[in-house]
Amino acid sequence: MASRFQQREQRHLALLLDALDGVELTATERRTLEWIAGRDDETVNNVTAMITRARLISREPIRE
Repeated sequence: MASRFQQREQRHLALLLDALDGVELTATERRTLEWIAGRDDETVNNVTAMITRARLISREPIRE
């Protein structure tokens, strides 16, 4: 049975991977996400929100 810390880390990693859905990750990038997943809720939520916003912005047409 996973500890509460491991459960939180797994939940964090799922959030991060969901934000990066469709992005092919290197092994090093995956390890970095696993490291971030071990941080506190606020940090993981902020990183996830930044990734999500950046992806949304990249889909917007360029305004001239």
